[in-house]
Amino acid sequence: MRISSRSLAKKLIKYLLREDIYSTKVVSPVRIQQFLSAVCPTPIQQKLIRIGAPNDGGYLLPDDFLDIKACFSPGVGEVSKFEEDLADLGIRSFLADGSIDDPKFSNEMLHCIGKYISDQNSETDIRLEDWVNWGGGKEICQGT
Repeated sequence: MRISSRSLAKKLIKYLLREDIYSTKVVSPVRIQQFLSAVCPTPIQQKLIRIGAPNDGGYLLPDDFLDIKACFSPGVGEVSKFEEDLADLGIRSFLADGSIDDPKFSNEMLHCIGKYISDQNSETDIRLEDWVNWGGGKEICQGT
């Protein structure tokens, strides 16, 4: 039996109200239903493809990368399978992680800076805007 997201939302609202389960303030059933409708899965037309590692770090994404020019990945650690898969699709990735001692990747489509994203620039940190500009990321995204 298949249950629609609207039907599921109504049942969940009724259950929460029946059990006197409320947040810190009472939210109307209409607002709860609006929220649940917004977060419920919706069907898409594109097929899904897996990008990234088989376990953690892998994602099912719509096969719709035509206008994607770059990926910005903060806090990547030592594993970059997601970004390597994007490189196979012709998408450059800009990675930032201060925990990586030697941020060198063999793939020329991956550009990594060994710094943390922060609200200031220092030896260990870089501001988000400066990171986007670093390595030509902004020009790539703007197509210049």
